[in-house]
Amino acid sequence: MSAYLKKAESFLTALLNKTIEFIERYYKVFFVMFCAVITLLCFLNLGKWPVLDWDEARHGVSAYEMIKNKNFLVNTFNYKVDYWNLKPVLSFSAIIFCFKLFGYSIFSLRLYSALSMVATAICVGVFTYKRFGKLASLCTLAFMCSCTPLYLTHCARNGDADAMFLLFFSLSVMLVTTKRYFWCSGLFFALAFLTKSWHAGCAFIIILAYIIYLIIKKQLPCKKQLIGFVVSMITPVLVWAIARYFADGWVFFKGMFLYDLLKRSTEGVENHAYGFFLYFEYLFSNMTFLLIGFIGLLITYILIFKRQFLNILKQRNILFLITWTAVPFAIFCASTTKLHWYIFPAIFPILIGGGVMLAKLVKSKKVKVYLKLLFIVWFAFFVCRYSARLVNRFAHPPVDSLQSFISVNAPKIEGKSTYFEEIDSNGEQVTAWSQSAIFVAEINGNLLCKDGGVEQFFAKNQSETAVIMDLETFNLYDFSNNEKYTVCAADDEFIIVLLN
Repeated sequence: MSAYLKKAESFLTALLNKTIEFIERYYKVFFVMFCAVITLLCFLNLGKWPVLDWDEARHGVSAYEMIKNKNFLVNTFNYKVDYWNLKPVLSFSAIIFCFKLFGYSIFSLRLYSALSMVATAICVGVFTYKRFGKLASLCTLAFMCSCTPLYLTHCARNGDADAMFLLFFSLSVMLVTTKRYFWCSGLFFALAFLTKSWHAGCAFIIILAYIIYLIIKKQLPCKKQLIGFVVSMITPVLVWAIARYFADGWVFFKGMFLYDLLKRSTEGVENHAYGFFLYFEYLFSNMTFLLIGFIGLLITYILIFKRQFLNILKQRNILFLITWTAVPFAIFCASTTKLHWYIFPAIFPILIGGGVMLAKLVKSKKVKVYLKLLFIVWFAFFVCRYSARLVNRFAHPPVDSLQSFISVNAPKIEGKSTYFEEIDSNGEQVTAWSQSAIFVAEINGNLLCKDGGVEQFFAKNQSETAVIMDLETFNLYDFSNNEKYTVCAADDEFIIVLLN
């Protein structure tokens, strides 16, 4: 029996080695395949999913209004300066660029985020290849294909700042490890700051830690690189800050510092105060089987390489990954205000670490082939399962009946002051526009969205104003005067009435 087992083990080992050799020989083909899957996940029905309230809708509204106002520095919301979204200008500028190229649409709103995630995947894949080899690079990209948090809210498929921020954040920390492009780390840090403000502070701490390591090892880059690093880090932020100061003085900067930094760090702003372990719980609930596999890899790694493990931890690239993971967790777990997307910068080093461990284990002669196959089957199954679930999810976008109605019918009342009212699921009268509805109304009909509902519509009594309402609300009021009121559009749920 043991002879048969040895033969089987020998056969499987030879087969696995040949498979690895084949994969590494055609590394570029597999690299493109995984990037294609990530591209599919980013772009499948990208413009068909309803717009989300808050960050996504507000970014879209601000970008649209900045074009209309011909002011590409100060973001507004519903044509008032927005001191709630206290982010610098870069994410709005990216949306404006997409609007200019491809027109006003939900797809254009999200395009830069999808492109940013694809670019991040390529950069992370190349970085992992340069530092840890071909197989580790492909494993990391495979894990990215199945990492659900990257494709849900606040990332690759949403028109907010996060995906582009992750691109610049990742580039800033990865490039600091290079000699030739060291100075670019400063530039991408500046771009990360101009995208998402203080969140870039985590990148600065990681970069600083790596520079301290280089000082200790006496391996600092040349003076030219250091000067380039400092200049490229400071100049873009300084130029923007001066321009913004001349636009509205210290008001924006006070809000940035007092509210967006201090208050969010010390108080649970907008009811977002959660426990210390929120981010651990979030990642485990959304990456359950990947993280279980990574923990299994780590335990196996420690048991098999226990003598070399401490030496492995001291390796520069491994220390770098540990720092890249630990800093965002330390900073955002300590902060009182917690939102799940704050921890996204730590996802990439986790995926890289998993890819590195899996590649080393399957190539190691010290590990039994059966254990190698166990890990390969585990990850292959869950990568395929998670990826397939994501594809299936994005293939069936939900429908928001209000957004659909406004998209189709807003051109019929183009440019008009428009009120809104509906009865919500709790039976409450809603007379304020949602942020997502404002975005859809603006890009499709250039509407001037007014709060106050039908009562304000009657009270103002201004010609060429309109009101959008659900049919239940319509039946509560008297619109019987056909000479005064015109029904512009209606469906099974909503109706538009114009005051002549």
